[in-house]
Amino acid sequence: MEHQNIVKMKIRNKEESISRERESLPIPMRLNEPFSSLQTLDLSQNSFGKQAMRLLCCNTAFKGLKSINLANNPLGSEGIKLISEVSNWSELQVLILANTKSDYQGMKFLAMNESWVSLRELDLSQNPLIGDFGAAMLSLNRSWTQLKKLALCGCNIESQRIKSLTRNKMLKNLFIIDKNTLNPENQFGRDQEEKLSKICSNLNRKSFKQLEKSLLNHYPSTINNEKLKGLSSHFRGGFPQATNGENGNHHSQLFAKIKQYREKILGDVTLLKESRNYIQARASIPSKSEEAFELAPAIGRNFLNTEDSDVTKVLLITGAAGVGKSFFCTHFHRELLAREDFKSQVLSTEAWLPIYVDLSSLKNPKSEAISETLARELSLNSEEIHLLQTSEPSNVSLPRLLFIFDSYSNLGNSHSLHALFSDQDFASNNFCALNRINESSWKNAKFIIACREGDLEFVKRRDLLFAPLSSGSAELSSVPGSFLQMKIEPFTNDQITWYLKKYLFWNPPAANGENKAQPASKFSLWSEVQKYEKMLDDLKLREVARTPFMLWVLCHILPNLVEMHIKKLRKPLTNRCFLISYFIDHVMASIAKKNIGTARTTRPRTRGSSS
Repeated sequence: MEHQNIVKMKIRNKEESISRERESLPIPMRLNEPFSSLQTLDLSQNSFGKQAMRLLCCNTAFKGLKSINLANNPLGSEGIKLISEVSNWSELQVLILANTKSDYQGMKFLAMNESWVSLRELDLSQNPLIGDFGAAMLSLNRSWTQLKKLALCGCNIESQRIKSLTRNKMLKNLFIIDKNTLNPENQFGRDQEEKLSKICSNLNRKSFKQLEKSLLNHYPSTINNEKLKGLSSHFRGGFPQATNGENGNHHSQLFAKIKQYREKILGDVTLLKESRNYIQARASIPSKSEEAFELAPAIGRNFLNTEDSDVTKVLLITGAAGVGKSFFCTHFHRELLAREDFKSQVLSTEAWLPIYVDLSSLKNPKSEAISETLARELSLNSEEIHLLQTSEPSNVSLPRLLFIFDSYSNLGNSHSLHALFSDQDFASNNFCALNRINESSWKNAKFIIACREGDLEFVKRRDLLFAPLSSGSAELSSVPGSFLQMKIEPFTNDQITWYLKKYLFWNPPAANGENKAQPASKFSLWSEVQKYEKMLDDLKLREVARTPFMLWVLCHILPNLVEMHIKKLRKPLTNRCFLISYFIDHVMASIAKKNIGTARTTRPRTRGSSS
């Protein structure tokens, strides 16, 4: 192949201007020939749009690409999305996306990329619609650990938001090139110095009124934004400057970050799909013989909005492994976020800002869980964290915080919990004490902690381990009324039925002899539910199915289990390890079958085949 020895390629449109976006790539780029040696690809100034990017991204030949320049092409957020989803550019080190009409949506797609693990330089300059929101999106990326240089010139990002990028611990060696760091020593390299100097001069000559107009056209909701209106009167050297009043306006910046966090969670498609099968969790209070109750409403009545709301501080949610603690926490988190829009800085008395985090994902969850969560999830700085930490419950201009700390059992301390016997042992490991939650700190916050019941089996004084400790008592004790416990119960028969109905609605069974699922209108939903329930009873798996995770597993393999039971075993299949192992084998076989089918449909034609 003559293309195999090409190391660098540059394709440039020779026309001075193009009236419309080009829909395709040049002929060599469309060929699916193996450019195995190609390392540098320059496609700048070609008026390529999303259609051209679709062709580029579908080409699997460029596996060795280390540098690609797509500057001055109207890619837009959809083009950026296509680029972000490319998984075979694993050696990519330099990506130039300057002046590509990208906005904060494009940054969201970039932040979700997990394959560019070798990326060192990223140029996003001259994209004024990225803004603070886009910078916040970029700060969420956890895969670009090698990223050294990030160019954000002319992206309309304030210096405070630039700092939020540097707080990403995965980007600890990152150097950001923005309006405050433009000097010859800070360039990508000698070949980039002239380019960036030209960018700065162009920005200085550009009318800020045009930039402001484009922002208002793109974001109609910001027309009444006083902060944006004031920018034009503080424009020096081509860049907007903040006033002294803005530097001290922590409240407005804080609410902007809260809105961004809310939009991120509510816009998460994965969470939305997972919530389709959610069944309202039921719980009970340990050591009480009361009937089980719906958990979410009970939390609202007895923990968040009670008459003693200022006293109740910590709610411990326990349950067996697989009973749905994490599923409940993520669903409850989304549900609370959806209730309050946080558009006004005067909040309702029942407004809570829920912040969910898996404790095991934090670096120092035992003593820095709160500050690390706020910095990572909301990109708050130390001043904003201090503002929330010292806020009074009567302050309606600041949100009340509900921290939902999941997976306490996964902190690596389950064995040490079994070694705690005395009250002093419990108090020495007290969650509130280690995180400095007391009478003068975090008065406007509450905490939900989820933990497996089995890991707390030998902890007799759970209040001393989790609740605020009383300072005015001679004996070790928690603050009276500050601690609640609720235990999630397994599914009832009705819950099993409703789960099956939801599962089968969203995952219709395939017709006999076919691989594709039937449309919902082609089969009787209730008859399928009854069929699955009969399979559970015939295989004596109903008790196993009371654990939500095991029911989810069984929904995938029940028909196969029935066939195997008839042909081979003819005995109960109640061993959970066997069921999970069988489920994993089933999934792996499905993936292998799908990959084989894909390989057959995408197999390249031989030289002798007809076109």
